[in-house]
Amino acid sequence: MKVLLLSPNGAILDTWERRIGLRTMTIHRQKDKWGESFAHVVNGVKIFAMGADYIPEDSVLSRVNPKRTRKLLEQCVAAHFNAVRVWGGGYYPDDFFYDICDELGLIVWQDFMFACAVYELSDDFDWNIREELADNIKRIRHHPSLGLWCGNNEMEMFVDQMTWVSTLKQKVDYIKMYEYIFRRF
Repeated sequence: MKVLLLSPNGAILDTWERRIGLRTMTIHRQKDKWGESFAHVVNGVKIFAMGADYIPEDSVLSRVNPKRTRKLLEQCVAAHFNAVRVWGGGYYPDDFFYDICDELGLIVWQDFMFACAVYELSDDFDWNIREELADNIKRIRHHPSLGLWCGNNEMEMFVDQMTWVSTLKQKVDYIKMYEYIFRRF
């Protein structure tokens, strides 16, 4: 898709060009005899997500490149994966990662990078979180591979049981971060 911003006399002032895809994707949850089902629904069809975590490919990020990432993701497809989860303890992949997932038909479960820790909120950190969310959502939201966003990397149970928090303020800050700040985006 290409969008042009034109002046009143027809001169091109700016362009925005992206590959986009249109689909609907929701989560289906229903009580059953085992507890509750959890399925992705893509364009009205329930699917079973099969895949793995995408963690940083290399500890030296400059060695990660489109050719290497494509090979890895093609191996995922060959192994019958239909989804990859960008693990919240890594980093936000480069744009080419999402382009390749779009091309290969992989669903991306995108974690925000707040894994395995609780955070004490200050005004500055609150602002930093909002900026990080806004920047990354705007950057990758047009990708049809993007299936869902996740914020807390499996922390809910640990915080609820007070095993990963040492003060009530940390628990309050956790709730503020994930239930209020994140939900605004």
